[in-house]
Amino acid sequence: MAAAALADSGWQQKNTLELKQQGRRLRQLLDAAGFTPAGGCDLFQWVANANAASLHDALARQGILTRLFDSPSSLRFGLPGGEAGWLRLAAELGRLS
Repeated sequence: MAAAALADSGWQQKNTLELKQQGRRLRQLLDAAGFTPAGGCDLFQWVANANAASLHDALARQGILTRLFDSPSSLRFGLPGGEAGWLRLAAELGRLS
């Protein structure tokens, strides 16, 4: 499968564009909720926040997994797996902001 994906430039271009769009969507969603990313890429966004540990716990209770960093206090958000994940993330960020 990996060899087929590497040989299929059309598939690569389509997925590259889709990942860029999803990365932009994640940045916009976090920013709109007051959790402006301080770095990242198309696959994840990094948010510095003094309350990162509490946010990490609250999100985890809703089935939203983030990576917690202690120093500096921050979270890394990955792309949700599907539209239901996007909706759950948006709802929880709205509740937490």
